[in-house]
Amino acid sequence: MINLLPSETKKELKAAHFNVMLLRYLAFLGLAIVFLVILSGASYWLLNSIKDSNNQLPGDQQSTKTIYESSKKQLDAIVSNITTAKTIFDQEVSYSTIITKLAAILPEGIVIDKLKIDHNDIGIPLTLKANAKNESLVSELRNNLAQSSIFSSTSVQSVTNNQNQDYPIAIVINLTINKGGTL
Repeated sequence: MINLLPSETKKELKAAHFNVMLLRYLAFLGLAIVFLVILSGASYWLLNSIKDSNNQLPGDQQSTKTIYESSKKQLDAIVSNITTAKTIFDQEVSYSTIITKLAAILPEGIVIDKLKIDHNDIGIPLTLKANAKNESLVSELRNNLAQSSIFSSTSVQSVTNNQNQDYPIAIVINLTINKGGTL
């Protein structure tokens, strides 16, 4: 190609081209600076919001601690109530269990005449009065009471005749009700 342009025009064209490139670089640099300013502002705002939320945490932790302490007090009260209930249930005497177990070990032909049980009688000797059809049932009753887990220290106090036609033998037995056998 033949260059027919005067050298002055060539210089101006080069300078114009250079100015356009310089203008593009300046625009790009301006956009980069605006982007960095926006990015710095966003970072500053984010760091301040994190700082503010961290400053609020001790208050949140205090309220969490208050809730925890309140819950712990309630839990301690519940545990105390359950412990009290367990103590009461451990001291409970099931009279129906005592009577049921006694009825289960009574041989057929023996009826209870008198038996008084209350919570003070557990673990101390008490008297059982019964009537039997014959004397062989007395030894069977004594053996059954001795083998029972609910009674201990069983001893026959007396065996006498009475006026009852159906059950002519009167029996008086001393026995102790075991605490563990009443449950």
